[in-house]
Amino acid sequence: MTSLDGLFRATARRFPQRVAVRDGTAELTYAQLAAAAAEQARELRRAGVTPGDTVLVGLAPSVAEAVAVLGTVWAGAAYVGADLSLPAAHLARIVARCAPAAVLAGDRPAVVRNIPAVATWEPSWAGGAEPPVAPDPERLAYVAFTSGSSGEPKGVCIPHRAVLRLVRGAHYARLGPGERMLRLSPLAFDASTLELWGALLTGATLEAYPGALPAPSELGEFLIDREVTVAWLTAGLFRLFVDFAPNALGGLRQLLTGGDVVPHEHAARLLTRHPGLTITNGYGPTENTTFTTTHSISRPEEVDGPLPIGTPVPGTRVYVLDESARPVPPGEVGELYAAGDGLATGYLRDQAETRRRFGRFSPDVPERLYRTGDLVRRDPAGRLHFLGRADDQIKLRGYRVEPGAVRAAILAHPGVRDALVFATGTDSADKRLVAAVVPAGTYPLDPAVVRSMLADRLPGYLVPTLWAVVDRLPVTANGKVDRQALAAVAGHAGQDRP
Repeated sequence: MTSLDGLFRATARRFPQRVAVRDGTAELTYAQLAAAAAEQARELRRAGVTPGDTVLVGLAPSVAEAVAVLGTVWAGAAYVGADLSLPAAHLARIVARCAPAAVLAGDRPAVVRNIPAVATWEPSWAGGAEPPVAPDPERLAYVAFTSGSSGEPKGVCIPHRAVLRLVRGAHYARLGPGERMLRLSPLAFDASTLELWGALLTGATLEAYPGALPAPSELGEFLIDREVTVAWLTAGLFRLFVDFAPNALGGLRQLLTGGDVVPHEHAARLLTRHPGLTITNGYGPTENTTFTTTHSISRPEEVDGPLPIGTPVPGTRVYVLDESARPVPPGEVGELYAAGDGLATGYLRDQAETRRRFGRFSPDVPERLYRTGDLVRRDPAGRLHFLGRADDQIKLRGYRVEPGAVRAAILAHPGVRDALVFATGTDSADKRLVAAVVPAGTYPLDPAVVRSMLADRLPGYLVPTLWAVVDRLPVTANGKVDRQALAAVAGHAGQDRP
């Protein structure tokens, strides 16, 4: 099969009576979901949607969302997940860039009211048959908007073959009949790609949490009640679960996490509490379709420091290159480049940015690459370790500083559970290195002790001068560490005395 809807139809024929998706009020078997998706495709075509168009989908995780996404690709269009509660100006920029032919949503803000609205799934739908378009692995499946460095949204164009590569032969997770996959991430966030298609292309059941990002205790009750076996949690949400609701994860067989640095001590604690669990640290930019590399652990003894981001998933190749795009030896730091079937076709209506990030950059690598901008090193076992963003490097008093390396040194202190290192100030004269640290225990943490340890191990310019002790690293609505909130903390961290 070379299309998502084609593989889904084949899955539905194999498991027609298995439950495909359910939310708080409804559920559909695979046969019923296939019929509903065909009806959704028919509704879209009646509204004038043609192959190659984009369709804005503004639905929360639910049965209706699954029908909308499947119906869109069935009609040959690409879905664009959108949070319709975003500020109108930001949403308007997304709409202007993708020019959707239709919108599938409930309440619609003014900025999308001039787009044709198409009915979404209701329990009264009879369903039916609708001929699919001819399969084309290069046809767009979805467009994911990320924030560009200028603040202008960038539309990442993901074709069918990239999503198929994510799910087919996935060695990083057991997906299929008998598994129940949590559906939690916003559709605009590319973790939703794994949640939706990882379940619906393999015969698993999609368990949709219909609300906004919940507290760990609320989501924990949902996991237990629905007997969820596979869940993807952002690194930030993973932290909160381990700290405040670890028992709620006891029913999981597989926990996938990523999107930011995964705290290794939390992973060890969780594996000690739940010995039947496998934790997978997944790394990947949106431009390479959710996962580029993964690293799985199932025993606390396997955690001997910061978790590697691991080795490439099937259908992906990775290269560690220097500033001249030449391969670096194992153990040395370089920028990570990715290649293979997971690559996006580029950025929507932005050829300049596409040429900057995608291309044949290296004389030693004769294939199309995506330049991630992430710094990594390869260990003797061939596993990659994430060190930070190349553009996060700080020039401090003439020295080049990699915050990820400083963070790793801080985490070596037994009194620190988590940390983030960043710079404050804009001019070279007032730029300072800041460390926000989370204590490992209930006793107060004296940052002076941690700073003293760093002074014994690192050059002076790598030792932060501003410190803040926080109960936890704040997270955004997408579950990533909120660096803007931590930047505000820096104003309250005292120099030489936190």
